[in-house]
Formats: sequence, C-alpha cells, structure tokens
Amino acid sequence: KQEAAQHRAAVAAEQERLELPTSTARSEHAVGAQKDKTQAALRAAAEADRQRIKTLEQELATDFSEDLTAEESAQLDQLQTEKRDLQKQLSAAQRESNKARQLQATLETELRENWQRRQKELQERLEELSEQDSANVHDSADEALA
Repeated sequence: KQEAAQHRAAVAAEQERLELPTSTARSEHAVGAQKDKTQAALRAAAEADRQRIKTLEQELATDFSEDLTAEESAQLDQLQTEKRDLQKQLSAAQRESNKARQLQATLETELRENWQRRQKELQERLEELSEQDSANVHDSADEALA
C-alpha cells in the first residue's frame, strides 16, 4: 500500500513538473502556485520514502527465526555453518592467490633483469666481434697491399 502511494506521489510530482508553464503568457503568480504544488508533491513523496525506509529498517531489525519450524531452524543452522566454512575457504584461497601473484611478480622481475643482463652481454660480445672482424679486415687489406 505504501509503495503504491509512494509511486502515485512520485508520478504526480513528475507530471506537475512537466506541466510547468514554459511560455511567458502565464502570470508569475500561476507559475509560483504551480511550483508550490510541485514542491508539496515532492515533499509528500519524500515523506512516503522516509516512511517506507523506516518500515523496512524495522522489519530488518526483527528476528525472523522465531517463526521458523524446527526443520527450517536446523537447516538455517546448517547453512550458517556451511557459510562460515566457505568464508574460511575463500579467505585461504585469497591468501594463496596473493602469494602466487607475489611470486609471479618476483619471478617476472628476475626474468626481466636476467634477460636484460644477457642481452647486454651479447650486445657487448657482438660489438667486440665486429671490432675484431673490422681489425682483421683492415690487417688483411694492409697485408694485401704490402
């Protein structure tokens, strides 16, 4: 019932908002009155919302387990135990996942550093060989000329 009243109030406020005059033909008094009506409708909708929230909060505060049968109560206990166990498993899995991510990051860093070091070593060796090759070609050319 409250939801229907709340919805009607919100719809009425929206309709009134849409019916606000846009032309300058209406008097400022009529515009003011229309705005007052819209504001009152919005206040009523807001009050209905507050009442609905209050009702829902009261409902949440009640202990619903009082109305359960013995079978439902036993099932509730079992489900709560199962929920706790699953939460523990989830926590353990998250810890393991975090450890694995940390290990992965460490290994990736080591691999990148080793790869860069090896690449540098190979580049230096290539430069050495190029210099030696160049010197050998130069020496061979000198020998051929001599």
